[in-house]
Amino acid sequence: GATLCTYSRGTGSSYNEGNLHFSNECRSM
Repeated sequence: GATLCTYSRGTGSSYNEGNLHFSNECRSM
């Protein structure tokens, strides 16, 4: 399966918008 990775700085542009720190989120689809 494919892997979805998103990088967010708490800008609200991704599904982990609640984070105010740098976070690298990866999950398998």
